[in-house]
Amino acid sequence: MAWVFIFLNIVAGLVVWSIFASKKSEQKRIVREQEEKVLEQSFQEFLNSERYKGLKAQEEQRFAFFNNQYQQKLQKLLGQEIKTVKIEKNNTNKNRPSLCVAKTDTRLVVYTESVPHMEKEQQTFRMQGNSCYKNYEMPRAVEGHVERIYSVNLSKIFYWTVEGSRQYTEKVSGGGGVNPQAALLGAIIGGTAGAVVGAAMGTQMSISSTTQVHDDRVVVLVMTDGRQQGFDYADYLEFFKRLLPDKEKEYMKMNGLLNEIPAAAAPAPEPAPAPATSSAADELAKFQNLLQSGAITQEEYDAKKKQLLGL
Repeated sequence: MAWVFIFLNIVAGLVVWSIFASKKSEQKRIVREQEEKVLEQSFQEFLNSERYKGLKAQEEQRFAFFNNQYQQKLQKLLGQEIKTVKIEKNNTNKNRPSLCVAKTDTRLVVYTESVPHMEKEQQTFRMQGNSCYKNYEMPRAVEGHVERIYSVNLSKIFYWTVEGSRQYTEKVSGGGGVNPQAALLGAIIGGTAGAVVGAAMGTQMSISSTTQVHDDRVVVLVMTDGRQQGFDYADYLEFFKRLLPDKEKEYMKMNGLLNEIPAAAAPAPEPAPAPATSSAADELAKFQNLLQSGAITQEEYDAKKKQLLGL
């Protein structure tokens, strides 16, 4: 009967603990709900407060300033009103700089830019003495940047073309190697000779091939004076196709506009070196040799030395 008594005590203890834990959990839930209710009420008061509205207004003012600054930089770079310029970009993500090519009335301009924009920055709202918190988004103004890479007058552009090639090569790998498990099995069965046979039978013959691409193509801008400027093929080809379709070499050939390809400007000839003149030191060295060989006397050497040195 003793074990029955012990069992009943254990069951009773478990029931009591379960009831206690349940009440404890319920109390925590009630406290949590109360804290969340208070937090939500305080958070709404914060959103309606003058402080929050002031922070938003401040960021909007900063964005307006950044945008005006960006427009001025771009207008200064392009030399005329932005609305009259045809601009092509390779990226529409405001968080990354864009590579841009612009065609104005007189120039072709290559530059990078980061457009000013508003971001949403994660913030956390907390109350002192409250274990709950609430995440919210706060607007933040991001400054823009403009940086010139290349600029040329349209009247100096003769044509553009693509030079280089794209080649494919096959790289084969595999076809060799010994399977160590097959060699071990052969050694167990037939000793050294079995290991050799097993290794030969277990030779791995898998062969794989991969295609490698070699692309050295560039877009070349040729000027009327023969100078050339190269641009990356992947980044700039579509820019030139859209902005300078009438300056493509093949188009100009088909329309009889490419009568004479300008030769590259010849390098300026180097000036001829001035004739060498012997210095007083060289002349003095000659007479020193003559003195040592006995061709002249000490008196003759001293006299010549005074003459050369102007003594």
